[in-house]
Amino acid sequence: ITDLPVPEVPAGFDRRKLGSLVVTYRDTKSPGLLCLVSPTGRKTFALRYRQQGTGKPRKISLGVFPGLSVEGARRKAAQLLGRIHDGADPVAEREATRSAGTVAELGEHYLDASAGRLKASTVRLYRDLLRLHIRPALGALPVGDVRPRDIQALASSMKDTPTAANQAVRLCSTLFRFAMKRGDRIDNPAAFVPRYKENLTERYLTDAEIAAIGHALDRAARTGIPPAPTYRRNSARPETQKHTPKSALEPLPANPHAIAAIRFLMYTGMRKREALHLRWDEIDRERQVAILGDSKTGRSVRPLTAAALSILDSVPRIVGSPYCFPSPVDPRRPLRDVAKLWH
Repeated sequence: ITDLPVPEVPAGFDRRKLGSLVVTYRDTKSPGLLCLVSPTGRKTFALRYRQQGTGKPRKISLGVFPGLSVEGARRKAAQLLGRIHDGADPVAEREATRSAGTVAELGEHYLDASAGRLKASTVRLYRDLLRLHIRPALGALPVGDVRPRDIQALASSMKDTPTAANQAVRLCSTLFRFAMKRGDRIDNPAAFVPRYKENLTERYLTDAEIAAIGHALDRAARTGIPPAPTYRRNSARPETQKHTPKSALEPLPANPHAIAAIRFLMYTGMRKREALHLRWDEIDRERQVAILGDSKTGRSVRPLTAAALSILDSVPRIVGSPYCFPSPVDPRRPLRDVAKLWH
């Protein structure tokens, strides 16, 4: 296809009419597949077919070479011909997408339709991706006009944050699958956009590190530990201090529930939120498991070692609180975080 001649433009020709010089080549292997070569050298694949029932001739663009290869164009043409044989009309479907709204509107429609099915944390992530990345890059585009190169450009603009880039591309793929189900598109432009390699790390604590954390937690329980500099609330400048800085005071013993929560995390490997939101009615001592009703992956059963159960036995039980690690401010709620003690 690279050897197909490019039409010459006669001297003095009105360049506004270059479309009249486009040369059409027919593929000898795939029925109806065309390659349109313009005077600018652009090679566009198209499929010519007849509408079922009426016999009306139709032509639909498939993509541009070399972004779309010859074999890719043949596969795409074969898929469309199969759908046309079943009564579909790709041209009419593509025209219908022009009224499907913009990508920004598609995002809102998807979130509305998914209300109650997505976890609150997932909704927050999707809204952040839409607000920070997808809307600025694609939000104004009509749903039917988005092409793979648009999704690729979005991913390329986020190359410095590969994990977020992959999340944005996955969300785009989800949105366009949703659009396909609604009949707003006939394909998913994000389906074949390559993902970045994420630098995932896995590291286990050494015996020395476990011993050091245990020693620090023992000290926090007995006498307390001064807060890390970044967690001191009072200013270090005397002229701006209203009260005696906390760093100058003797540390107080740490919250026993926070201490127990860190120990429990070490012995179970649970996610932090899973452990802090653990309820007493989720503990099955007979089977030595925790039955999590709403983990990140849905309902989940986690084994509990004898050491993990002994930690639960050691925490002060607050009457009226359903949580193993309740908040010191309001025991009806779970402990919010252990970051201050950890640091």
